[in-house]
Amino acid sequence: VKQAWETILALGAGTGLVLILRWYWWRINAWSEISSI
Repeated sequence: VKQAWETILALGAGTGLVLILRWYWWRINAWSEISSI
């Protein structure tokens, strides 16, 4: 059970990190597009 929880937490942290990075990436791209106009 402990191993399963650690795996779930690791996967959750991984997907959360990806979502955060994608969100930041979208904002950086949006700002660069706006500033280039």
